[in-house]
Amino acid sequence: MYSACEVDVAEVVCFCDSPLATLCPGQWLQKHRSIPKFRFEMPVNQSLSVTRDNFSAGQNWAFGLNRAQQALRKNIAAIFAGGLEAAFGHIEREIAL
Repeated sequence: MYSACEVDVAEVVCFCDSPLATLCPGQWLQKHRSIPKFRFEMPVNQSLSVTRDNFSAGQNWAFGLNRAQQALRKNIAAIFAGGLEAAFGHIEREIAL
């Protein structure tokens, strides 16, 4: 149960701070996401393996994973954009014939 609303079942934990923020879906999750800070959400069952002693290591892992995800998104966007440009170039050449 998420402590702020005490109604909905928590589904997500966020590695933004220790202790982990436990969040239910809906307005509390959206409100939490709106605060400008590093966010890395995982299923609530992941909180069972996080302790005060290993929180920093877990957060560093989340930072690294987040950076890798951002790099992957950037690479996919670059590939997609390049592919579209090539496809449009091919179409323009075909139309010109």
